[in-house]
Amino acid sequence: MRTNPLLRVNDRLGGLTVEQKLILIICLGFVLRLYVVLNAVTISTDSITYIRLAREFSEGNYLGILDRDRPPLYPLLLSLASFVFHDPELSGRVVSLLFGTLVIPVTFRLGRLVYNERAGVITAFFVAIHPYMVRYSGDILTEALYCFLVASTTLLGLKAMKERSIRTMLLAGLSSVLTYLTKPGGIGFMMIISALIVFYNPTGLKREWKKRVLLAVSGWWVFLVLAFPYLLYLSRDFGEIRMTGRGTMADVMETVWRILTQGAYVVDFAKHYPEAFSIPFFLLFLVFLWKLPGRVRRRELTSIEVCFIVIQLFYYFIYLVAGARRRYLVQIMPLGMVFAAMGYIYIEDYLRRRKGERGTVIVTALLLFFTAVQLPQGMVRLKAHHLPEKVAGRWFHENMGGGVPILIKTPIMVYYARGEYIALPDGPTRLDEFVEYGRRNGAEYMAGYTRKLRKRITDFDGEKDRLLDEVASFYGEEEGEFVIYRFVDLAAETDPPGS
Repeated sequence: MRTNPLLRVNDRLGGLTVEQKLILIICLGFVLRLYVVLNAVTISTDSITYIRLAREFSEGNYLGILDRDRPPLYPLLLSLASFVFHDPELSGRVVSLLFGTLVIPVTFRLGRLVYNERAGVITAFFVAIHPYMVRYSGDILTEALYCFLVASTTLLGLKAMKERSIRTMLLAGLSSVLTYLTKPGGIGFMMIISALIVFYNPTGLKREWKKRVLLAVSGWWVFLVLAFPYLLYLSRDFGEIRMTGRGTMADVMETVWRILTQGAYVVDFAKHYPEAFSIPFFLLFLVFLWKLPGRVRRRELTSIEVCFIVIQLFYYFIYLVAGARRRYLVQIMPLGMVFAAMGYIYIEDYLRRRKGERGTVIVTALLLFFTAVQLPQGMVRLKAHHLPEKVAGRWFHENMGGGVPILIKTPIMVYYARGEYIALPDGPTRLDEFVEYGRRNGAEYMAGYTRKLRKRITDFDGEKDRLLDEVASFYGEEEGEFVIYRFVDLAAETDPPGS
């Protein structure tokens, strides 16, 4: 008779159907993400731009949703959601919650396509508890939507490749253009998928070249037709043919040359890629890599698995060029979790083969350990360190009104104050220069964290009392004191009475 509680847990899980397991995993992922949404404190700096673009569209300025740096799909979805929720912050978080949850069943199907059903279930579970995918599902950023589209485009592209299906390739083209209209780098999926369709397994190219070309062209046809309005906007705005507002082809080639000749950004990638995985999942990824050479020697890799690996390698290089920061690398983690799932399966099979029933206990404990480690990292109070700026902004709006220009480093306080954002300039180092710059741009107020202003302005403490008048201060546990200042009118103080 089994008395070990871990064995009972494993038996109950083992007795469920795949569909039941997937439903439980989706519910778990939704609850984790909903917790983050309900406990979010403030917004990200980039969120303000998305909210502004969405408001332009909601107020009838439909072309106002177009922006050089930020494609229109996420602001469009945010705008549509605001018709239901009537609050831009809540609308943005609901959009992220929706797509942050939908990525779970998509990655199940992706893991099942590349490997098997077992890999699909574990992939979905890892995606459900991945700390950064959980976090971004509560933020007003494109990451959750992009993760969903990355997984969907890869899934549809691989299915089209496997089935040689025009219909599936049309869907892949649709998903790919939506990915591009979320982030410019999404165009790479159409490039790599169409290249793999045409050139993978060249021995069959002569026999199938018409069908392969037709598949690739059908995907590109959907992509170009639907992307045309945004491509036209970019080209007119820049005065030349452009597919992205962030850098020219010359900039890209220069970066590629620096990577190839100097190893530029390689260290950054090596540092942030494990962070984007999160360390427990990265260790499982290393197990997958450790087993890979042996499988290659034994010719165990399927064509779909090879193409899936090539897509990952392609995007490793893309992120080397575009910027190997953790936030950006998280965007391809729905794909990375498939490898982590296989690493877990290798460990599970080994332990069960060597330890029998005891191995089952170890595997179940390992799964519970992963869950316990990951959950606290993901279930955070989003942007809690910006709380003083939010409180200060609302206080300012209530007491000073809206539309007031404020000189400040980041626009979060200004957003809540409904004021006008005047960014701190990069050049000056003395306080009188900042005050002069602010006045030239119409600002009468300056705000910021005291310790950061001291660091940025060399004579801040010495000149503060002469040039600034403290209006209000707010304290935050992480960043310290946040202060709103009014510029002192020196001319009024020096004029003689009655002049």
